Amino acid sequence: MLIRRRFLTRTLGGAGAFSAAMALPGCAEPAGAGSVMALRIDTASPGPVIAPAFLGFSYEKSAISKPLFAASNADLIRMFRALGRGVFRIGGNSVDKTSWEKDGPGGQAAFVARPDIDRLAGFIRATGWTIIYAVNMGSSSPEVAADEVAYAVRAFGPDLLGLEIGNEPDVYRHNGLRPASYTYAQFQGEWQEFASAIRARSPGVGLTGPASAFDIKGYTLPFAADHGAQIAQLTQHYYRADGKKASSTVDLLLTRDGRLPGMLADMARACASAGIKGGFRLAEANSYYNGGAPNVSNSFGGALWLLDYLAALAEGGAAGVNLHGGGNWTGYTPIADNGRVATEARPEYAAMLLFARLAGGRVLASSLPAAGMALTSLAVAQPGGEVMVLLVNRERGRAARISLPGRGCVLTRLVAPSPDTPSGVTLGGAPVTPDGRWSAPGEALQAGPGGLVVELPAASAALAVLRG
Repeated sequence: MLIRRRFLTRTLGGAGAFSAAMALPGCAEPAGAGSVMALRIDTASPGPVIAPAFLGFSYEKSAISKPLFAASNADLIRMFRALGRGVFRIGGNSVDKTSWEKDGPGGQAAFVARPDIDRLAGFIRATGWTIIYAVNMGSSSPEVAADEVAYAVRAFGPDLLGLEIGNEPDVYRHNGLRPASYTYAQFQGEWQEFASAIRARSPGVGLTGPASAFDIKGYTLPFAADHGAQIAQLTQHYYRADGKKASSTVDLLLTRDGRLPGMLADMARACASAGIKGGFRLAEANSYYNGGAPNVSNSFGGALWLLDYLAALAEGGAAGVNLHGGGNWTGYTPIADNGRVATEARPEYAAMLLFARLAGGRVLASSLPAAGMALTSLAVAQPGGEVMVLLVNRERGRAARISLPGRGCVLTRLVAPSPDTPSGVTLGGAPVTPDGRWSAPGEALQAGPGGLVVELPAASAALAVLRG
């Protein structure tokens, strides 16, 4: 199998191309891995830029009634800031079940009041992130939503990246918010009523949408065509499968989703056609929906899935992604919490720390003859000229030997005892502590007689910063 990037515009080996050596004398080959695989990078074929705020989190609207997101929560703020710039999204199913209680005391489940928004705004300012804030369309009215937005606009100020109206309208007819006969045409008419009311009160607010759960062709693409002139960014959700099904295993996470490239290409074309300047964002995503698969979504396999997924989004030109989370059970969440403070940095968070180093760079055309192995590679050039390569081995039992161009590199590895474990994860040889602290110098490698070769164990990942 040859892993080749979709935006490749010229034959590798032409102007601007360079290749790594194909052999490393004296090193035994991993069982079944075949010869050393050479990653080829074409610096003359640049692809999409990975936005500085590519990474983000998504939390339920109900979470802001708790004291978790406050300017005084130093540990959680540190964990956000460690990822660089980012986008925080408040949304989820609880949006359409949360009422605006303007003069309420705050801190009440199923209600949002001014103190809740003020506390969240202080947290966002402390992180240096921006926010996508969602309001209730499922069980509220345009006038009430407009009043909430008007207050949110004042509270968040320039930190408000966008406003989301409702959550997952394509499943309204399945979750009791609308009759079974509910259609896209009815949704987009309702959305327009809310948008008009909101803009009348807050003329400059940027809108995003439609925040569909899955129906890209029936909701997201028509919405881009119908309302592209009104929105700053097209949003879509993504999960690999249903967390309640027995088939939602670690092994499925380690298998690439063949639908994803086409979905991303469809959204990219829709944004270009509609002139949506902010492009598209996967504003809610994670491994398995329904909160994840217990003892699967919180495993190290979930971190490897995430790196492969992030690489696909970067190649596909997405503006970014918001990993849904919250709570402290055995499903998904990059950061576990008890409603007041963060309690654990999960494997997905370690994967995000690794990927965050690629933000701001431009994807380069590359190819890797993977010899039938489940490998992921992503080459990225930083503005200063530094080239980084992300490598992910999604094989359970086979190591890989990959030759890279250059005289040497600094390598940061992400490893764990097993893809099935939620513990024992190290990044660069060190764990990420429960308060989000992490520091490791990286592993310096020099090219030998056969070139620069990285030994990538089974079920592991690494980021190489190349030197000359």
